[in-house]
Amino acid sequence: MNVKHAFIICSLLFASITSGALVKNKVKNNQPEEAVSEITEEATNDIVNNVEMKTAEVDEISRDNVDVDEISREDGNVDQGIGIQRYDEEPSDGSECYTLTDGSDYRGTISTTPNGRTCQQWTNQSPHQHTMLPENYPNSGLGDHNYCRNPDNAAGPWCYTTDPAQRWEYCDVGSPRTKCSDETVLAGFVYTRWGHSSCPGNAKVVYNGIMSGKYYGTGGSGSNYLCLPEIPKYDDNVVVHGTQSDRASLYHVQFYGSTGPFASNRYHDVACSVCLQEYRNNHFMYPGRDDCPNGWTREYYGYLMSADDSYGTTEYVCVDESGGSLSGTSSNVNGGQLYPVESKCVTGGGIPCAPYVDGYELTCAICSI
Repeated sequence: MNVKHAFIICSLLFASITSGALVKNKVKNNQPEEAVSEITEEATNDIVNNVEMKTAEVDEISRDNVDVDEISREDGNVDQGIGIQRYDEEPSDGSECYTLTDGSDYRGTISTTPNGRTCQQWTNQSPHQHTMLPENYPNSGLGDHNYCRNPDNAAGPWCYTTDPAQRWEYCDVGSPRTKCSDETVLAGFVYTRWGHSSCPGNAKVVYNGIMSGKYYGTGGSGSNYLCLPEIPKYDDNVVVHGTQSDRASLYHVQFYGSTGPFASNRYHDVACSVCLQEYRNNHFMYPGRDDCPNGWTREYYGYLMSADDSYGTTEYVCVDESGGSLSGTSSNVNGGQLYPVESKCVTGGGIPCAPYVDGYELTCAICSI
């Protein structure tokens, strides 16, 4: 006999004893018909109510026991399942929108972590064994899929990973919204991820390309960088064959710093990707920090980079910390040159020397909301 059955039997005995006392009292007062009525109405209701109540209590104890028995997702931490909020059974409603701060109502389809790890299917036990199963956490969005979820009131949606060396990780599912409905329309935005050929989190790749800009030694042409598509499409009606003298020029851009960030990628052409973020409305580049302000989501982070001081003006861009480059490119072929950016602090004015440090390479992050 298990604990659940024992509770139910005890509740039945308790209800029966209580009902018996009621009957004896009615008979004692010469009310046998009312006594029978009491058995039919009150006693039966008491039995049903007690069984339902005890069953619910046992179910709650069972969920708690599952949590205690659960192998910790992270050594030293025991999963907590108390106070789980329940939602519809549908594992995904096709929307990335959610409203609760802990993301426990998230029902989207993100299945990779910010570190690029693929999520393990919730119904699988390999490579990580666990008890976070749909039957143990009903109405929490778990199912025969590997979408990020938060069934146990963690800080946010997470998943077990398919990497045997990394049991679990949190997911980037964006920020909660005030309301989710069929009428919810998000403007979204497009941004360029310099130094990487894919897009982070739930952002979609519009296209991959080659970081391009002006020739390092010239003063003319454009000062901004472009993510040039891998395959161009020309207008044959206006193309003038051959090199013309009255033209601006566009060149590939290479990592060029001999020390510091990306020194190991020196002379490699810089990769880029254009990304569409559909579930947030605004973004900015946060120079000097690799995190984002409270309430903002970090799309990616890296290092602030631009052309060398000795040459013509370009722009400052945030290059992904992975320093992604195009395969097969490692020769010193002159074109655009990309260097880390140092802060130049001034005592008594300008950029303050506390907390900035003169000569330190600056980080950066792309933040969205």
